[in-house]
Amino acid sequence: MNKRLGLIAAIGLTVLSVCGCQKESSETVNVVTKQPVLGVDESGYAGFTYLSAYTLNGDGNGESVLYLPADENAYVGGTCIISKTEGVEVTLNYNPLLSEDIAGKSVKQKLQYMMDLEYSDVYTKDYENLEISDIQSIGDNAAGAEVSYLVYDDGKKDFTANWLEYYFVELEDGRVFKVAIKVDSDGETEQAEAVIGELEKYFEIDLSYEKGFLQAKIDGYEPDSADLAKMNGTTVALGELNIFLPEGWKENNLVDAQLKALVDKTEGLNHAVFYTQSSNLEEAIILAEMDSDGSSGEFGVLNKGQEKIFEQYLLEEMQKTYGDSVSDITIIGSTGLGYVMQMDIQERNQYNGFVYYIYKGYKVYMIGGIVESDESEDDFESLRETVDQIYSTIEIQ
Repeated sequence: MNKRLGLIAAIGLTVLSVCGCQKESSETVNVVTKQPVLGVDESGYAGFTYLSAYTLNGDGNGESVLYLPADENAYVGGTCIISKTEGVEVTLNYNPLLSEDIAGKSVKQKLQYMMDLEYSDVYTKDYENLEISDIQSIGDNAAGAEVSYLVYDDGKKDFTANWLEYYFVELEDGRVFKVAIKVDSDGETEQAEAVIGELEKYFEIDLSYEKGFLQAKIDGYEPDSADLAKMNGTTVALGELNIFLPEGWKENNLVDAQLKALVDKTEGLNHAVFYTQSSNLEEAIILAEMDSDGSSGEFGVLNKGQEKIFEQYLLEEMQKTYGDSVSDITIIGSTGLGYVMQMDIQERNQYNGFVYYIYKGYKVYMIGGIVESDESEDDFESLRETVDQIYSTIEIQ
């Protein structure tokens, strides 16, 4: 009997111990029933379906609890959180850096300053149908703006649409947040609209996103000739560059011997590939790569007077290789691709040519067209237009 009582007592103590632990654990759980908004730092709210709480330490300036898309792979840094769910990506920055000139301006001016930097020509050269709204005031301490644009996706041979809403707010307690909410047509799901709805509740703002907008933006865009060349043609990797050849141009090394002989004169050529249309071997596009004696950075510091001297030097050097067939060299100068020049070639009774030389790093990329001289002037001008189009659509990998 004593053993039985001892066993019962031991079981009772175990149960009490377990219950005690459970009771203590339940007391430490912070259950929040009122939906938090930006600036209310309370974790434990379970009323959102697509948002979850993240803690940002503010780079040592105090913690902020923020509700953003639930993402097990979210990036959480000292002053930045990036999370994504159902195709809706939110990038939140705490106290974004501003220059001294803009620090004392209004929230509208601060957001305009950041938008001007983010959407300068340097960063938007590959965007099509870019639309940026005016900066709108949101109450006394916040501002917002909407952006949408298209980006060409070579893998799909089509465009991807992007929609973004920017929200910049200065809270009464001194904290400043910049928020970018983004949806792209590749990642967008049926639930994206519901995620946007929860973000509207949390940030207490109205967002302009609508289901179907992104596809409508793609459908409403009319591709120009350069776009069609990308969509219908062939993409060729040339070193660090992506070259988009128009439809119908295929690799063909059975080109006329005269055309090959011209290229064979080029010293330091690593490789060259010819492209022709169908069985027409009397005109070709050539893509080639060679090593450069100097870097594109060195050429990029030349002023206009020095470039004229450089043009003359290059003309003389080219004529040593190609003879008087090199009729003209024009320096375009520093571009987003590198340091660029053009060369015209006219060999009487043999061929006409037109070549772009792109100096990038210690490499030179050649994109040109060569036509046998017995072809018509119209044929040559047509090929020149094709080469110009190829050059205008080059992208850096």
